[in-house]
Amino acid sequence: MKKIVAIFTWVVFTVCQHAGAAPLSDVPLPGGFLNAEYTVGSGPNLSLVIIDFADTGGGAYAFGYRWSTPTDFGTVVQDLAGGKSASCVSLQPTVIDDPTYGSYVDNFQYGAEQGNESDYWRLEVGSYGSGGISWNTSDTGLSSLTTDNFSASPTFDPDTYLGTAGIIGFYNSFVDDSIKPRTPLAVSESNKGNFSLDGATDAGDISAMLAALADLNGYQNGGNPENAFLTSDNLLTLGDMNGDGRVTNADLQYLLNMLRGGGAETSGVPEPEAWVLAISTAAGWLMMFRRRNSTGAIR
Repeated sequence: MKKIVAIFTWVVFTVCQHAGAAPLSDVPLPGGFLNAEYTVGSGPNLSLVIIDFADTGGGAYAFGYRWSTPTDFGTVVQDLAGGKSASCVSLQPTVIDDPTYGSYVDNFQYGAEQGNESDYWRLEVGSYGSGGISWNTSDTGLSSLTTDNFSASPTFDPDTYLGTAGIIGFYNSFVDDSIKPRTPLAVSESNKGNFSLDGATDAGDISAMLAALADLNGYQNGGNPENAFLTSDNLLTLGDMNGDGRVTNADLQYLLNMLRGGGAETSGVPEPEAWVLAISTAAGWLMMFRRRNSTGAIR
């Protein structure tokens, strides 16, 4: 049974004051721009907060936070609760404040998305690298209190401030910290066909698209090279190569024709012998898909 010392919630007003726009184009992600719901705060520094509702079958959402002086994570969550999206939706956190253990999130709600009330939200601290975002589980929760200090005058951990962390994420589980928050990407037309999500449409996307077609739902919900979450519209922008409103094996054929004709970025394109092998493999997969689905569509 949970011991709740104090619960803080923030009122959601009916008057919508949109504080930011999506996507955030200054986020260094190889697979595309971050699909931010809204941004609050002011200052030259941009940090990101990702809330992942995968535990209850929902999506992942990113929020921007601008600041000029180091700010603790608890204040960030509180400030985000005062912002609103373009559709007048606000992130609603329920925070437990324990004088011994520090503050932590009991639950999040965002529009129709609702976390699992029987579990807490694990806080992850992220950093950017050449492969995207890498995550480390926080030991201190929202506040700067250290979890191993039970005295009346707890010490403070400077690593719980945005001054030392550019991105934080929340996942609705304390059980398995190997599961990390998904990154919600906003895919532009320039990313079309880039199923490897590395920023360039080239021969490497053939095998990535083959894997995606085998399980489009899984690919869309994090089963991709960037552990990213894609909305249905973003998936169509990425994969509907022929413009028929679906992502099917016909789009794979279109990608093959486009790459073979030099109509896309070609950095990293293999030598002709490798091309023959890649196209032959893709052709074999296409034949298998068509035998399994007489309509030729992978949904």
